[in-house]
Amino acid sequence: MEALRLHNHDGKSENLIYEEAPAPLLEAGDALVRVRGCAITISELTWSEVHQAGDGSKRDFVIPGHEISGVIETVAGDVNGFKAGDEIYALVDFHLAGAAAEFVAIPAADLALKPRTLNFTGAAAVPLAGLTAWQALFDHAGISSGQKILIHGAAGGVGSFAVQFARWAGAFVICTAQGKDEEFLRELGADEVIDYEKTAFEQVVTNVDVVFDTIGGETLEKSWRVVRPEGTLVTVHTAAPGENPVAKAADWGMRGVYFIVKPNRGQLSEIGRIIDEGKVKPSIDRIYPIAEGRAAFERLESKSNKRGKIVLQIN
Repeated sequence: MEALRLHNHDGKSENLIYEEAPAPLLEAGDALVRVRGCAITISELTWSEVHQAGDGSKRDFVIPGHEISGVIETVAGDVNGFKAGDEIYALVDFHLAGAAAEFVAIPAADLALKPRTLNFTGAAAVPLAGLTAWQALFDHAGISSGQKILIHGAAGGVGSFAVQFARWAGAFVICTAQGKDEEFLRELGADEVIDYEKTAFEQVVTNVDVVFDTIGGETLEKSWRVVRPEGTLVTVHTAAPGENPVAKAADWGMRGVYFIVKPNRGQLSEIGRIIDEGKVKPSIDRIYPIAEGRAAFERLESKSNKRGKIVLQIN
């Protein structure tokens, strides 16, 4: 098969090559998926998890891309509930080979049927971003109607789902983003948009029930100041190397959560349902053919403003 592969472990996109690679082998419980769309994520080439197989050994090559859509080619003999020809989407666990390739082998337990109203490109933009936002808001923050939430990085792939999920849940949604993204975010359901280039959010926001941070660093550090007592701050970043935001939360009299997203068929099925009902939609910044995968990662890593996900298209 053809695949996009990283040829060393330095995490640099300049070392990505689109080339011939061995097709994946099925193990018990697996489905072989012919990939049609594969979304990529900033910094994923540097994640230690993607450079190691499940047994801890280092991979010779890294195939990136862990959110996919496609068509099942075949399933292992012990798989029930899916068959060849089913259109699916999924989050590929990070210790598995990624899906920037013609085929990927993935546990069938992690698959969900693709939303009917999305094409393959749109569906590929959902799994990692959608599950991250869903697990942050509902599993970890327990967001509910009437609460007030502040979402950092709201115009990105994860943030744009978080805005929509929070609005769907009945929360009052405050966002930080560039000023040019205000109209886009209000269309998604934001009640207030703070242009972080002009206004320091910690000077105008107070007493929110939940902060969802997708930025980290100084933004995360300042966010403790705006959460109400006993409120919740959820982040996908640590504040600094070795620093645990869960431990820091006690200093501020609130709850802190740091987490890494996990595959979840039930949640993907629910997200697909509300997408098909027209209540939520993915946001796509740009689509590249897989042969231009290196250029796609270079755009992802650039400082140019991006709105939503970057997706590789595999024909």
